[in-house]
Amino acid sequence: MSIKSLGRQSLIYIAGHIATRGVTFLLLPFYTNVFSLEDYGIISLVYTFLGFMNVILHYGLDASMLKYYVPADVEDRKSIVTNVYISLVVTTISYFILMMFFGEYVSRILFSSDLPKLTILTSGILIFDVLLSIHVLILRAESRPVLFTLINILNVISSLSLNIIFVAFLKMGVYGVLISNLITSGIIFFITIPIIMKRISIATISIHQWKKLMKFALPLLLAGIFSMIMELSDRYILLYLTNIETVGLYNAGYKIGLFLVLVIMG
Repeated sequence: MSIKSLGRQSLIYIAGHIATRGVTFLLLPFYTNVFSLEDYGIISLVYTFLGFMNVILHYGLDASMLKYYVPADVEDRKSIVTNVYISLVVTTISYFILMMFFGEYVSRILFSSDLPKLTILTSGILIFDVLLSIHVLILRAESRPVLFTLINILNVISSLSLNIIFVAFLKMGVYGVLISNLITSGIIFFITIPIIMKRISIATISIHQWKKLMKFALPLLLAGIFSMIMELSDRYILLYLTNIETVGLYNAGYKIGLFLVLVIMG
């Protein structure tokens, strides 16, 4: 890859990354005018939980796939994608079933509320997001930045529009935020599912290949967990020391500094 091509693709990926992550920044004035501090505190804890569980449910396989996929030939690529995707499908569905049984308990512990549907909705979002990330990673691995960015733009438009519809017009409150995220993730998942369908084959499932991928992935899982603890645990510390309203106020202020962080991450 030439320096010119690298620079052009990097700029496109930066734009896509900022667009996707910047949705919460764009929605900040909307949320802070519509929700009480308590409701916004609950939303803050939900997003904190989503960020942490995204790392757990990927358990490093996303990075492992990217490492082995790029230099592999066509047949090896098919085996790599198949083993990664099947593994993630099994674990995310198992997680969803578990949350169906313990949703009420988890809601009280993690979101400081007796809203068990929150746990079910967040679990649905996680299923789509975890699997969708593999679709997007394949586009990155195959150097298709334009399609990558178009998907991110669709994500932004859908998320903003549905948030306004469900929260402002339908008055669904916290549930409206989660339902809009669930629908957005679902739409993009089904739009991009052909990317996966063309690249997997059940015949290539291999315990040996899966173990090879996991050997690289597991150390990254540990690193990711501690990274998320450093980045996100402050909300739960505040909840323990104060109350849910303080968490909401803190997170609103935290979001103001988000834009520069997004540029650096991009």
